[in-house]
Amino acid sequence: MPIPQEPSAEDSSNDFLSRVAEHTLRRQDVDGLLALQRRARAEAQAIKLVNEKIAAEIERRFGAAMAAKMDAADKSSGTLADEIAPGVEAVSEITKKVSWDSDALLNLAMGMPQALAKATFKFDPSISEAKFNAATGVFRTALEKARTVKYGTMKVSLREKETRA
Repeated sequence: MPIPQEPSAEDSSNDFLSRVAEHTLRRQDVDGLLALQRRARAEAQAIKLVNEKIAAEIERRFGAAMAAKMDAADKSSGTLADEIAPGVEAVSEITKKVSWDSDALLNLAMGMPQALAKATFKFDPSISEAKFNAATGVFRTALEKARTVKYGTMKVSLREKETRA
């Protein structure tokens, strides 16, 4: 089966989709917007599933070979690319997440000169909102001085009530 071709510049682009969507959306009543939102979510889910299937097939075909190449390159994390066809590379990526024992680091820092500890370590103390909300008196006042709250951007969507006919 041939690979579907990318749309040409004349008939593709998000610009065309944006114009159609904007024109269509402006004419919709609430029920129409709700229906379009529902369909868009379903389409997005379908696209997500297709992408997952494609990723699984790529992994099935090239995963073992790329894992062997990562081993041969002695790479336990990072990115490695290998040309598998003219102009096409398989790319393997292994992310790395490092965690530290905070108590051990704090003990280490406490034995160092303060300037060296500040230059070496990143200390980012925090407190849960539940503990902050439970704090009282002078402790609460001190916490309030150290607390910054940043709010996100409001998002508005439509939701169908269960009792709606």
